[in-house]
Amino acid sequence: MNRNSQRSWPLLMASARRGGAALALGTALLSGCRETARGTSSSTPLGDVAEVTERTPADAGPVATASAPRAGCALAERLVVPTTQARSVLRARGSSALALDSSHSELAGCRDITAGPDVWYALDLSGFEAAVELHAVVDANFDAVLELRRGACGDTASLDCDRARGIASTPSSIAASLEPGTYWLVVDGADATSRGDFELQVEVDPTPRLCSDTPASGTCAAPLPVEPLERQTLLLDETCLPRAEDEHANAWYGLDLQSETGPVLLQAAAWTLSEPAFQELRLYEAPSVDGECGSELSVAQFSRGLGRSNAELTALLSPGRYALQLSLIGEAQRRAALELSLDRDTCRAGPLANHCEDALSIDPSLPSQVLAGNTACNANRFVSRCAQIDAPEQFYRLDLRSAPGPVRARVTTLVDGLGFSPILALLAADSDGACPDALYCDDSLANFEGPPHLDLSLDPELYYVVIDGEEPGARGTYRLLVELEPAEKSPCVDARIDRCMYANGQADCCLEWSPVCAAAVTLCGLAAPTQECLCAAAPACCAPERDASACRDARAACNYLCPESVASENACLARLP
Repeated sequence: MNRNSQRSWPLLMASARRGGAALALGTALLSGCRETARGTSSSTPLGDVAEVTERTPADAGPVATASAPRAGCALAERLVVPTTQARSVLRARGSSALALDSSHSELAGCRDITAGPDVWYALDLSGFEAAVELHAVVDANFDAVLELRRGACGDTASLDCDRARGIASTPSSIAASLEPGTYWLVVDGADATSRGDFELQVEVDPTPRLCSDTPASGTCAAPLPVEPLERQTLLLDETCLPRAEDEHANAWYGLDLQSETGPVLLQAAAWTLSEPAFQELRLYEAPSVDGECGSELSVAQFSRGLGRSNAELTALLSPGRYALQLSLIGEAQRRAALELSLDRDTCRAGPLANHCEDALSIDPSLPSQVLAGNTACNANRFVSRCAQIDAPEQFYRLDLRSAPGPVRARVTTLVDGLGFSPILALLAADSDGACPDALYCDDSLANFEGPPHLDLSLDPELYYVVIDGEEPGARGTYRLLVELEPAEKSPCVDARIDRCMYANGQADCCLEWSPVCAAAVTLCGLAAPTQECLCAAAPACCAPERDASACRDARAACNYLCPESVASENACLARLP
């Protein structure tokens, strides 16, 4: 919850997950984001969706039943493309619960992760006159692998494969440009225990970059209805989205949760399989009678950056009606998707460590520890200068009152496992359970300097560490690395202390001095007598409207700056007069 305007924060991470190239017939694309179990969907966001006629070839033998396990391409169901002139989206629901292990990928990256039961689908593209774009997505409640193959039944070859859960991603997906011919899509399991229900969606498009559907994007007053399913993926044709005056394309989706008996945790992710795109998600209360959008509950311009996800939003919703807006800024992406999940169980127990009185403990005896948490079920109870936006937080208690001297505390937000855009704050408390205002708040995220961290020299006192959301409604999972070691206060301002003071979002101590600044400079590691000397020698240097020119002689007299410190216009405490 940063006082600055909302910003996107791409955390760039390289990840390779493809089993191999799609040969001359297909183009494998990077992907990645989150590990979650997948379910089924019957919602279609844009244009017409072709009904899939699932047929068993006449010479393929009996249809699979509970007593007749499925086996290989001989029992493949056909995905029938209804037209060769326009985009089609085909859907097939299936189960590998009784299937056999008949397919093993030849691709290096997938050779050892296709040992589970598999279900085959035949896709006949021979009726097309030229190459078509394929986008296939499988939502499954198990560790699923999606594979694309070509060749006669019994002599097929792997072209591409994808295991989403291998890097904690969104649903397993394949995107390729395919010449006319017959292909196979195989829903496989990563191992023998990976089996269960799934839904396969296949988008076939002979006219890429052209809108061949009837544009349908909805409005806030009349959003496109979305079924309240546990999990679903909506395939988007973003070229069909109308552009507003600001050149942004928007789609609106409506969630009717009025029949829910308790809070529901919504997770939404907008992603693309081609190049990264700037997509934005905003959640609103249901429109009022006059058609105007209700209050904005959450906004997401943030992704953990694991390949293809561009924006991720998490919100805790009470029973009611809501509108979700997806905005595209820039060039439309053909292979785009919106993933939605509704979790009715995670937050059933209510909030956790949502204030100082029920804070979780940091063990002061451990030199290093990793804390894993989740703010998703919490409310916004912490308000400070650096935490003015409505987002939930979680509290940790760090009791150093038994320490023999100052302790250097480093708290680092780890990218791995981070599900929202956070800030970190430190509170110094007089007693247990009392929640004072923050003394220090890391502002790195708002300055585009990466995830927040604290590197402070703490006196033997009681503290609380708070992790909060930087954007409205920002919530989710996180991991904190906490490192504790004995510290010695520095007798002068070095580069680390100067950076520490600059990053404090709780007060602008570079230009204005205050009691918060006096406490923060000690937290950053400066010995208290040094700052006291400066303020006594040049009171104007420590005035509310700090006069840097008054500091020159006093800094020299008090040995305020370390010899290696270089005063400059970009410095904070070492700012040039």
